[in-house]
Amino acid sequence: MVPTSMLDMSTSAEIETRGISSEPRATPRTRPGIAKRNKRSSQHADLRARFSQLDPDLRTVLVVDRLAEGIQTRLSEGEDGARLAEITVAPCPGADPVPVLVMGTRPADKAFWLAELEDVVCAAALRGERQMEIDQQDRDILGFFALAVPVGRVSHPETQVLLDAVQQVVSGLALDLQAHFGVDRPGRLRPDLMTGGNVPAQGSFPGHHAAVSFALASVLDSFYPDADGAALRDIAQRIAQNRCHAGLHFPVDTIAGALLGEVVAEALLARLGLAICRDGRRIEAWTGGTINRLGTAMTDLGWQNTRDPLLEMIAADVMRETRGTGQRVV
Repeated sequence: MVPTSMLDMSTSAEIETRGISSEPRATPRTRPGIAKRNKRSSQHADLRARFSQLDPDLRTVLVVDRLAEGIQTRLSEGEDGARLAEITVAPCPGADPVPVLVMGTRPADKAFWLAELEDVVCAAALRGERQMEIDQQDRDILGFFALAVPVGRVSHPETQVLLDAVQQVVSGLALDLQAHFGVDRPGRLRPDLMTGGNVPAQGSFPGHHAAVSFALASVLDSFYPDADGAALRDIAQRIAQNRCHAGLHFPVDTIAGALLGEVVAEALLARLGLAICRDGRRIEAWTGGTINRLGTAMTDLGWQNTRDPLLEMIAADVMRETRGTGQRVV
């Protein structure tokens, strides 16, 4: 909503231009907020000029470094064989880290895993009609979201840099957790189960594709004003489910991966100066005791006072490309 004072100023200026007013014009005063925005715009212009000269891959590396700052994973193993992972976020340098997601596994529950394996076998029945998708998603996850929002390296270059960076941050976290938990792939429990894709060397929990796709869905939903959030999450869900159809993941991997992606996306959006509306709800998933608990949704961590100039510029450029307003943290 435009302040009344601004409407009055524009009306007076228009009248004077037409020669109707004979009153002397007062010297305009720049309000502190406007001056601050102008200074920030000037800083962005200088930073943008230097940033644009870099190779796109190097630009992505720099954004990854800034986005991932303050996000850490604490891994531990209990005496009873339980393995835990806690993802923490530090709002600013020197601040105490805040746990935003906790997940863990206990020694195998045979009945639970047999049920999970049966679900994978049933899902394999649909593999034929989804094989082309599975093969393509081995190489490209982001491309499938073009079904819901316009995105591309030519039409949205700055958005592409950000989305590539988001994928790398979330992918790195997911791979670290998979290595830590070391949950065998379905094919290890049932050797005769043919897989419909390349079998990764690392463990299956949490789902890597699920984490990346749900993180992308959250980020895209925040930047595109006309995006259908439900459609974006349906695409993410299909990508995650395809890994079960391929015999590469258990359903529980998809649950854990989706939560990982959404929670980390919230942290990354906060780093960019945007926020997702949350009601402080707890995110929990109980799976026969195999996952102890999947933490709590992240709340405002105070990043509005510690904005990074590079990330602030990236957010502004992406909002310009997507014609979004975002939900700014104020």
